Amino acid sequence: MKNLNRIIVIILAIFSCQLNAIELGTVKSYVVFDTSDDFSEYSSGDIITDSQGNVYQAFTRTYIDSGDSVNKVIIIKYLSNGNVDLSFGNAGELNIGTTTNNNNTYVLEIGKLNDGTETLLFGYSQIICPTPDIADCHSDIKIINLSVAGIELGSIDIPFNEGSTYLRQDDDFTDLTFIWSLNKVAITAEIERSDEFDTDFGVAMLTLNPVTGELNMDTSFGIDNDGKTQCYFDQGGASGKFDRPESVVYDFSSNSIIVGGTAFEGNGLSSQGTNMAFCNFSMDGSVLLPKWTTQDGVISHSVEKVYDMKIAVEGIGNTVIYVTGTANGSDLTSDVVLLKYHKPNTNWIIDSSFGSNNGWNTVGFTINSENTSDEGRKLFLENDGSILIAGTSKFTTFKRKINLVKYRKDGSLYKSWGSRTVYPKGTNVIQLDSTQYQYCNVLGMTEDVSKGIIYIVGNQIDTPDTLAYMAKLHNDMIFGNTFE
Repeated sequence: MKNLNRIIVIILAIFSCQLNAIELGTVKSYVVFDTSDDFSEYSSGDIITDSQGNVYQAFTRTYIDSGDSVNKVIIIKYLSNGNVDLSFGNAGELNIGTTTNNNNTYVLEIGKLNDGTETLLFGYSQIICPTPDIADCHSDIKIINLSVAGIELGSIDIPFNEGSTYLRQDDDFTDLTFIWSLNKVAITAEIERSDEFDTDFGVAMLTLNPVTGELNMDTSFGIDNDGKTQCYFDQGGASGKFDRPESVVYDFSSNSIIVGGTAFEGNGLSSQGTNMAFCNFSMDGSVLLPKWTTQDGVISHSVEKVYDMKIAVEGIGNTVIYVTGTANGSDLTSDVVLLKYHKPNTNWIIDSSFGSNNGWNTVGFTINSENTSDEGRKLFLENDGSILIAGTSKFTTFKRKINLVKYRKDGSLYKSWGSRTVYPKGTNVIQLDSTQYQYCNVLGMTEDVSKGIIYIVGNQIDTPDTLAYMAKLHNDMIFGNTFE
């Protein structure tokens, strides 16, 4: 029996060593999307997985047609085994429409019908040309609901058009969320006003028919019962009323939606300071006061921005919001930030007990002995309560690498994950190709828990080329040696 125990211990030790040989948060594999000619290129958007492990990735494909640049919106579907689903669209590529530019924001989210069938919700900004004059072309919002086979179930155009002329009617879509309990879809966008220095948080509410998947404006939402409303801060005076939303979540506990983004303030270095900003809307579209802004108190730099947020319920009646973005760092750089908001009474406030520094949890990186400007772009809440952030770190001139930060539920860094030597434990910095692509950004992130895979998408830029990438990263020791 003693010998058997020794054998078991030895096997476990060997197994543990094999698992630990893989540094989590590193690249397992990646693919770059390119074309065979010099007249077209791909740039990336969002990525999501469904319950069957299928993966959907959104792109812009830019090409030249009769001397003009055309931006086509495309979704590609991969089966759980990694192969392209050739039955989806045209040999795996579904052509959605024409977008405003190759830097458009795309958001993919899984919806659901009454019978449990999953659908694919997709939002972006499209080009609208109301007259033959190209100067009158502007952007409106397009939301589409697709079957997982790529069949359109419903779609809707959403024009805010708050500006008095076509030149001030660009509506820049930024996020959507599916409210499964209500069969509704909340969207947010940066909308232009007549003043050239003025943009607001735009919010729209859609109904999703739980049988057919059809989309319609929710006429019970908004001041004019048109399914639309807005929120603004206008902190910068006459020359700076820029308010840009980035993320929208639904709060089950109060039956309301919360939009997070950035409000221009105009303080600090070069008078370019910004605050994190939040608006809370009831389900009839009215703004629930108080709307609020957040700053970390560093006056010299004074830049705080929201890029993503997620909502969760932790315990009975305890709803919290996790927010990532960027905040002041050292040497006038910026750091990845993670905040946790809770609502002990009637107002949302930062949970000062979460992590360190009174709730302001920041991570700064150093690359080639240089302090970098760091951003947290995408946030993912894992089943065990840990928080994963992906973003970018800028160093020298126009060079960016992908950064990753993982926190435990208590706000401390997940020190058994990530880099073991170069970067702080619980973090990592990756470059997909060491010979080129000096600029990488992060536009989407999702996870396949069953395989221990993190998917990250974005663009790699090696002037003059812009190429979309999709990277698979190690995330779980259990699957470290086994996943595809």
